[in-house]
Formats: sequence, structure tokens, C-alpha cells
Amino acid sequence: MLDVAALQQENAALRAQLAQLLETIAKLNERVAELLAVAQRKQRKPTPTKPLEQPPAVEGDAKTTFEARPKPPELPSKTKEKKPRPPPTGRKALPKHLPVEEHTLKPDERAHCGSAALDMADVVEEEKLHVVKEHQRRRARSPRPTSARR
Repeated sequence: MLDVAALQQENAALRAQLAQLLETIAKLNERVAELLAVAQRKQRKPTPTKPLEQPPAVEGDAKTTFEARPKPPELPSKTKEKKPRPPPTGRKALPKHLPVEEHTLKPDERAHCGSAALDMADVVEEEKLHVVKEHQRRRARSPRPTSARR
């Protein structure tokens, strides 16, 4: 019976605490509503557009003087100017009349494992101007295999 009385006492204390928490929540809800109303009041409302005022009515001598005023000069027609082309960027193409030396780079085996099975992972083709004291020639490299890492 002692346990039942202790449990009833604890239950009553918890109910009192719950009532206090509910009251606090209700106050906080009211405060949030007040703050929301203040925030909505502070938001700018769109300004109403003013109706255009009618120009004053001009009659008699003022009207004839206004109509007889000198007219502004006509604007010259606008011609669209073409923009000058920018100078080309990069290097010019190599001359085609130069003889071509072709080199193919293909290793017999991979350096780290010694395997001869090579997969084509990337193709690098380049053409350079190779200047030798005696002559000039184009130098072209054909695709070179690179090992694909697995």
C-alpha cells in the first residue's frame, strides 16, 4: 500500500508539472502570434500608383505661340557599325610542303609488371615544327598506347 500512495503522489506532482508546461506553451503561442502580427505590419505595402495628371489646358495666344515654337532638328539616322574582327589567336598551321617524319611510340612491355598485354587508354597525336640547322621538317607522332590501370 505504501507503493500505491507514493505512486499517486508522484502522479499528482507530474500532473501539476504538466499543467504548468501547458500554460507556458499557451503563453509562448500568444507571444509568437504577437510577433508575427508585428512582422506583417512592418512589411512594406506596395505603394499605390498615382494617376497621371492631365496637362493644363492651353488656349488662345499661348496655344498659338506653343504651336509656332521652333521644332527640334531631326536626329541623324543611326548606322550600325561592324566591329573589327579580332586578330586570330594561337599558332598558324604548319606548312604542308615540309617533309614528315612519323614516329610511333609503343613500348614492348609494361615497366612495373613486365606484361606485354597493353590496352589503348589514351591517344596522343601531335605535330611539331622541328628546326634543324640544315633543314626544317614536320614531325608527327602517331597514337601511342598507355597502359590502363586495373
